[in-house]
Amino acid sequence: MAEKAIFLGPVAPQSWLDTFMPASMYTEQRKPSAPALKKLMNVPIPGRCKESGPPTTVRDMYQPFCEFVNQRSVCPGFTGVSNETLDGPGIMLFSNADAKGNNCIVPAWQYCEVCIEFRPYPENSAFCDVETKPFLNEDGKSLDTREQIEDYASSTMSTQQRCFCFMIEICGEYVRFLRFDRAGCVVSEAFSFRKNPQLLCAFFLRLSTLSSEKRGHDPTVKRASTEQYEGLKTAIQLFALECRCKGRDPSFVQQTLEGDYIPYVVSVGSDKVIIRRPFFMYEAAFGRATRVYAAYSLTKRKLLCLKDAWRTNGDDVQTEEHIYEHLQAHDVPWLATNYYVGDVKVGAGKYARDQRAHTFTFKPPHSLLEFTRPCQPKMRSVVHSRLLQELGIPLKYVANSKEIVRAMRNALECAFTAYEKAQTLHRDMSSGNILIDDEGGFLNDWDHSFICSAKKDSAHSRTGTWQFLSIKFLRNPSKSHKLQDDVESAFWSLLYACLRYIRHDSPDFDLTFFHEKRRNADGDEIGGSQKLRLLASRELKKVTWSCKPLDALIHELADLFREYYVFHRKRDDSGKKDVERMKQAYEKIGDSAHILGLFDRALLEDGWLPHDRGCLSPGHAPPPKVKAESDSSDPLGPLLTYEEVWSNGSESSSSSLSSARSTPSRERAPSPSPDLPRLSTLTTPHLSSRRSSKRSRASAAGAGNAEDNDSEAQEEPPSRPMKKAK
Repeated sequence: MAEKAIFLGPVAPQSWLDTFMPASMYTEQRKPSAPALKKLMNVPIPGRCKESGPPTTVRDMYQPFCEFVNQRSVCPGFTGVSNETLDGPGIMLFSNADAKGNNCIVPAWQYCEVCIEFRPYPENSAFCDVETKPFLNEDGKSLDTREQIEDYASSTMSTQQRCFCFMIEICGEYVRFLRFDRAGCVVSEAFSFRKNPQLLCAFFLRLSTLSSEKRGHDPTVKRASTEQYEGLKTAIQLFALECRCKGRDPSFVQQTLEGDYIPYVVSVGSDKVIIRRPFFMYEAAFGRATRVYAAYSLTKRKLLCLKDAWRTNGDDVQTEEHIYEHLQAHDVPWLATNYYVGDVKVGAGKYARDQRAHTFTFKPPHSLLEFTRPCQPKMRSVVHSRLLQELGIPLKYVANSKEIVRAMRNALECAFTAYEKAQTLHRDMSSGNILIDDEGGFLNDWDHSFICSAKKDSAHSRTGTWQFLSIKFLRNPSKSHKLQDDVESAFWSLLYACLRYIRHDSPDFDLTFFHEKRRNADGDEIGGSQKLRLLASRELKKVTWSCKPLDALIHELADLFREYYVFHRKRDDSGKKDVERMKQAYEKIGDSAHILGLFDRALLEDGWLPHDRGCLSPGHAPPPKVKAESDSSDPLGPLLTYEEVWSNGSESSSSSLSSARSTPSRERAPSPSPDLPRLSTLTTPHLSSRRSSKRSRASAAGAGNAEDNDSEAQEEPPSRPMKKAK
């Protein structure tokens, strides 16, 4: 889910300019020519009638305004291009070199320097300067404007290597300046370009004097030469050939060479790598904005994996580097081999500093309206970080089901050992974080993990990939994370991968239970009911995989979780047998010897097929279906999970169990979730290669927080307690 946008403002336009585009002696002495100002004054304003012809529309502004920008005295060194299509902003600004050499048209996001978005009327602005009203306009057209400029900022920063970008909003004759970075957006007050043309002219003139870094480009990244790009192409072609020889699909890495993207040279520690198009990208203007690339190392002369993200910064945050060092110290197996992990540094020597988003520390000289309203989230400091490691292969591109099971087995051993030896929970066991390599596979992406022994409380918030969260987490957003949640997430990841990519007799099996999402009476997003019904109804028994060892393993795991979750309708009067059965299942799920034994026995069996990949093709996930209202006609009736039974105590009488079963749900009619992406965009193919406990490992993973609460601890049996945070 994308981060909620944070906007600061309104800031006086002159203060905005002085903060982000400092004046120089050159800009103070230069002024736009009289012909340029005349062109600006002649830009038509929508809604006003022309002397002849129909009323002016917003599209009538594009070309006249573009002619003003392209006057030599306005923004030397840059070219404005007006939009001739219905896609993209009204005008894009390009450097002269890009505009001439690449025949830039709108939208060409990979070359864009500044977007200019037009709206016909001042009331269409995304923002409001009236002190008695909220700063963020909430009417329909204003919301559309704000969503549009967020999309433009996201497209600009996702396709380029940027720390921030500038944008202009023009509504009628009123102009606002905007500066986006990963922490938020600083917005100026609106002003009339007819009454105050000098402010608009100052923006363009100062822009023309700014260095590439001051315009938002990452100073640790440069455009690659033709020779360097050829090295990347050759490495990808060799990697693809190796994948095909092993029966694997190399398309995830081949897309690096597709599309109109710019190849870059990125400084990563002491190494330099060549990248182009990411094979995973979380496209958002704010937040982590994770991108994962196939990267050719100029030092090691091999294809690696580069993860680029903006991590949350704070005293209570455990960094990726710290997490991996902690796991390595406790000899945790099946981790990725990392060549570099850490925050991006700018400057040299004693002047080196972390690359951070500026919005978090922004203190304008002009007073702001109250920003921290209830509708706005708390602003967080974010720091740019990178992780360079060997390149692993996502589960959806495997040659056969045995590769999936072997990788899942290794990932589970890694998770169990991390918890038992290092008191660390992974908290995001998903099909995108379990990767294949020549030694079986490894568990990757520890940036949501949590060291349970840390002297701090854990957060009462869900962490992980929605489609693979445990039923407990989906039903209770505030519960603390347990080892059993990670094991269950691994089961759902295995089930999803095998339903999607491995041959079986039910290719039309409905996968929408992975995406179920609705809201309860408190407004929290919840789910899990369809997963619970899947286990209770034994619907999964109707699916038979072509590979018999795989089929037996999946159904055995499903039976274990069914015993864990489903309170049987047929039971003795006291219900003690069901409670005891659920306790035993809970203990088995948290027992590494039992779970790994299931996988080891399955892998030793005969009957594994060398080529059983098939069924649904990779990249075509069925669309999520979010119900519009609660289903009151469930043939199974209300179901009790283990936690609901256990909370009544093992000595519960049949009457108390019956009353618990009949307790009305607090869920209200669920609302559609427009921000729920398909699974294919959530299952991050992330990073690369694991190594056994005797091999070298290095850093990765930002810390999440997990918070134990007393009521949750009482809910679960004391068979494998999690250490309490002090």
